[in-house]
Amino acid sequence: MIQKIKDKKLNTAGFTLIELIIVIAILGILSAIAIPRFSGFSISAKNRVDEANAKLLTKVAQAINANEGSFPATLDDLNKVGDYLNKEIEVQNSDSTFTYDNTTGIVSVINSSSGGISSDALLESLTLSTGTLSPAFSSSVTAYTVTLPYGTTTAPTVSATGKDGATVTSITQADTPNGTATVNVRSADGSETNSYTVTFTVLAPSQPNPPQIDDNGIHITVSGAETGALIKLYKDGSVIKQQQLTGSDTSHKFDHITQDNPGTYFATQTVNGIESTPSNTITISASPLIAESVYGSTNQFTLRFNKPIEKILTEPSGTSDSTIIGKDVRITGHSNFAENTVYSVTVRDKDGLVMTVNLKRTGSSNWFIQ
Repeated sequence: MIQKIKDKKLNTAGFTLIELIIVIAILGILSAIAIPRFSGFSISAKNRVDEANAKLLTKVAQAINANEGSFPATLDDLNKVGDYLNKEIEVQNSDSTFTYDNTTGIVSVINSSSGGISSDALLESLTLSTGTLSPAFSSSVTAYTVTLPYGTTTAPTVSATGKDGATVTSITQADTPNGTATVNVRSADGSETNSYTVTFTVLAPSQPNPPQIDDNGIHITVSGAETGALIKLYKDGSVIKQQQLTGSDTSHKFDHITQDNPGTYFATQTVNGIESTPSNTITISASPLIAESVYGSTNQFTLRFNKPIEKILTEPSGTSDSTIIGKDVRITGHSNFAENTVYSVTVRDKDGLVMTVNLKRTGSSNWFIQ
């Protein structure tokens, strides 16, 4: 019996030396894997706590600003026991630190375990809700343009993320489709700031047709515009007339633009505040005044001119308060004309000869060619 007990004890005496060596080796392998992994989980959890506390401190700063009219001057002023905090907040990860911007109230958490806090105020990404950046995004490029299709009425939305711990402090979106968006970024260590801009440009509407001279130069018509467009007529680079189209109109006739106003003419159309490129130009040359026919009687006579009507009515040597019939001026007599006074109109005929027609009123309705 005693021998049996001894044998049993021997059978349960434990591990042999070889077995112990194997067990120790296995435990060493497991510890090499499990302990760092557990440590990593612990650090990650602490980082999340620090990030949450940074957001909490940011909200506290915003509350102080809303109630008192300004952000606390320093992080210590913000992170202290008082009306807004009942306990000072500390970082959980020994490699981390809080940074504070007293102009925005933003608190960020910076982890320096990777080899130090970056002083670069750069973006990691810059994206648009629609459209394409030109040039393509690069952290070192701070100015971009975006061309939008004609007819775009709303500017795209800009989004951005910081690089190497940098914080995007603000994004000002473009308020018009031809505006500029601005992204401000601050470095992780708070020492540097930077701004990125995105300028949007909407393609202009197509140009209208070139101006057309009508009625022997008295009118100019601009056609080929869009409904609702603002048509502008230019002479020698300056706007001389403009017309807002209404309804279904796509053209407009501008009156009293004639050979008496020589120059280079072109037209544009403006749609949604965007002016088209100029149309092809036309050139109106100076043209002499031509008397095509002169005849009369003691009661009335008619002079036919290719000169603008308003010029005849307003020039000192012309006549005024007359009845206009087509392109003619028919003088019927008017009390504004003094009796026994000679009024003259100087004309140049087709051969270049100058002729002066003297008109004299002798009664209430009697005119004579002198």
